[in-house]
Amino acid sequence: MLKTKFINLEKIKLSNTLPNQSTIVIFENDKPLNYFTDDCWDFKDYITSYAQATVIDFSKSNLNDESKYYVKLCLYYYMYYYSNNVAGLSFNTIEGKYSDLRRLATLCESFKLNFSNMRDNVFYFNALIDTLATDNRMLIEKYISILSLISKTGVFFNLENFGISKKQFSKLDKMKKVATKEPNQTVLIPSRILADFIYKSTEFFQFYHSIRSELIDFINHEKFTSRRPSKGFRCSFSQLLIKLNISNELKLYFEKYSITQRPHLISHFLYIQSLGSAFISCFSGMRKNEITNLPYYCLEEITNKADGSKTFILNNFTSKLTKLGVVSAIWVTSKQVVQVVEILQDIAKLHKFLLSIGYIEEKIINIPLEEYPLLPIFNQQKHPVGINPLYDYATLFTPTLGKNIYKIIEPIIIENSDLEELFNFNMLVDWEGDYNIQIGHAWNFAYHQFRRSLAVYASRSNIVKLPALKKQLKHISFSMTMYYGNNFHNAKNLNFQKDIVNQYRAESELFQFSSFSHNVIENDSVLFGAKGTYFELQKNAPHPPKYLTDRQQTLKHIKDGRIFYKKTPLGGCGKSDNCNKLSFAFATACVTCSEAIFDDNSLDALNTAKENYLKQIDKLDENSITYKQFRIEIDAIDRVLAKRNVLEDNNV
Repeated sequence: MLKTKFINLEKIKLSNTLPNQSTIVIFENDKPLNYFTDDCWDFKDYITSYAQATVIDFSKSNLNDESKYYVKLCLYYYMYYYSNNVAGLSFNTIEGKYSDLRRLATLCESFKLNFSNMRDNVFYFNALIDTLATDNRMLIEKYISILSLISKTGVFFNLENFGISKKQFSKLDKMKKVATKEPNQTVLIPSRILADFIYKSTEFFQFYHSIRSELIDFINHEKFTSRRPSKGFRCSFSQLLIKLNISNELKLYFEKYSITQRPHLISHFLYIQSLGSAFISCFSGMRKNEITNLPYYCLEEITNKADGSKTFILNNFTSKLTKLGVVSAIWVTSKQVVQVVEILQDIAKLHKFLLSIGYIEEKIINIPLEEYPLLPIFNQQKHPVGINPLYDYATLFTPTLGKNIYKIIEPIIIENSDLEELFNFNMLVDWEGDYNIQIGHAWNFAYHQFRRSLAVYASRSNIVKLPALKKQLKHISFSMTMYYGNNFHNAKNLNFQKDIVNQYRAESELFQFSSFSHNVIENDSVLFGAKGTYFELQKNAPHPPKYLTDRQQTLKHIKDGRIFYKKTPLGGCGKSDNCNKLSFAFATACVTCSEAIFDDNSLDALNTAKENYLKQIDKLDENSITYKQFRIEIDAIDRVLAKRNVLEDNNV
């Protein structure tokens, strides 16, 4: 197929007139196939390699008509005027450009903008900077190229202020020069997939726990290991099941996991160790290397003498960010790992037992459990398995974590909603292309994913919409805040692992930065409440402070602790310490607080609260304490709403 048919060189003439409904984009057999205004552009005759689809369907872009028009305009310009090698263009290349343009347009729309007015909006450009700031040089270069395409489209078609300015390009270039050359960031596990992993893993460990004692007795029985002089087993596995009269529950367990031989059972322990280690990583943030260092007695319970609350920690070792080799360190974890650690300890005991009777071999035996790893390898095949600097036995170090996990639990399939969640988390990342995340495929788990996901979800609990995941992360989120937060006084005598502390704090600061930017700086509604009023006056001052106009200063203020923001049922709060406000009605405790930040979204909540209180006092005696307290609450709401009206009048 001649490429000239694709580019329509004989049909398209150089013209800077804006395309319209009569502009032909694609020909088929010298006849018009698609016009510029069509929702679908079909490239079926012009693909150069295998493609799952050949149509770009603009109606599925989720963009408004204006944004969609500008994306099509940039794509049209790219196809016929921009490329230095027009005849060499392929459908895959054009589809890639479309995807990148759509991502930028979607980011624009989140600020009610499009390519024609993005230049003048400092908040959009700052959001673009924030999104790219943590990415590698290659991705930044890609988006500089796309932004250049947008700007050149505007120049060609005489569209004033289309795209970004030279000054903004200069800032992006500076960012590119200092960006890391490292590959992609660790992918975030979508919340539905993470919740499903936790649920299915917990379900398995509970099932295993029910047959745990019988399984241990089964392996400890002399018939399991008894051999003939020829070294063959005296009793086959199937005969063993009959002679030991195992329960139906254990039979079902063996059938479910296709355990029909002794080696199958030993391999099964490897899969349980893999799932258990991933579960621990999920609730601690440990790296792969750190998990392999876990000692047999790693779990410790700390009781707060003041309120009796319990925090669970994992005592371990790390070499990360130290110059002293392996050093001891502590990780906060959740009560949910207690049963998992106990099961892994049982498996380690079985390793010790099988060593003692010679079923598996090591140079050193009879090591006390105090010196044992939590995750020793069952080396049935006697292959070289490496060494661990802390233990006499090699420990779990599997390169196939995802495959091992799915030997135990059903594969967790990626859905469209998972990709949408990742896209909303970072709109400029090509999750499908750069990370090979495909709808309909099983999620491929890795230890570092759990680490990143824990830091993000625990520090940004407001973005977790699934009630199940909120509940699962509730304890660890509280403990991480208490021990890893900026004011973790309770941890002053404990050597917590510094890197996960830093990552947790960094994610917390970024979330505060994002929340403060969205709910205070970019908020078009009138801010009220004591702290909200302060910010409203600062925003409308002739010379607003730099932390309200310069994103770098905003982030610096947050890092320095000079700005704090968190969501509350009625709006926001600027108090960094624990809330010490008490109220008869609880929800309205922050109405009179000096740190309260309210906006238009708070109006409905405040008015609803007031209506409910008015209904309550109709049923009460005016002389009762309850009536008087409700009256105080209502008056407080009225005062704060009145102040809000004054601010609104002043702005008008």
